Amino acid sequence: MTAGHVPGDDRDEAGRAIVAALPRRETLIRFVVRSAPGIDAADVVQDAYLRLVAAARRIVVKDPTAFLFMTVRNLLKDRARSHARAVRSGRDAVQEVGTEEHACTTPTAEHALIARERLAIVERALAELAPNRRAALVLHRIDGLSHADIAVRLGLSVSMVEKHIRAALDHCHRRLFQADHETGARR
Repeated sequence: MTAGHVPGDDRDEAGRAIVAALPRRETLIRFVVRSAPGIDAADVVQDAYLRLVAAARRIVVKDPTAFLFMTVRNLLKDRARSHARAVRSGRDAVQEVGTEEHACTTPTAEHALIARERLAIVERALAELAPNRRAALVLHRIDGLSHADIAVRLGLSVSMVEKHIRAALDHCHRRLFQADHETGARR
């Protein structure tokens, strides 16, 4: 195959190339079927013929059959690369979905409602606590104070602060547990 511009009617040259290569169509299809089972062979061969027509309008195609075989090989390579990229991309997408950094952080309406209900239960449980017990828990869990700082602020021993926090947490957990079982019994 050699390239060179031919003055005159490009359609004539393209037509001659097609006529010269048309008898090889079935051979090309068999070649594609053997080379890449599972690919639509007729589709690949048609793409090759379209490229032959486009090339014949620009250059002289001395050996249309050789041009078609080379084009078919290149099309098969392109499709194999595209398929490999798609497989890698799909595998990457599956891996990304499994990672926490790509997890959806927006709660559903149902989850938001459940969270609000549980918060209300904890607020009621806190209201049931003695003032020092409630203060110890809030200062530790909400304000982030250490047990020693809370002890100074409330005028209690560190040991008593630890007991208050533990008892307050137990109370809140009991209320949540009771609410969960009441809700489960209603379902």
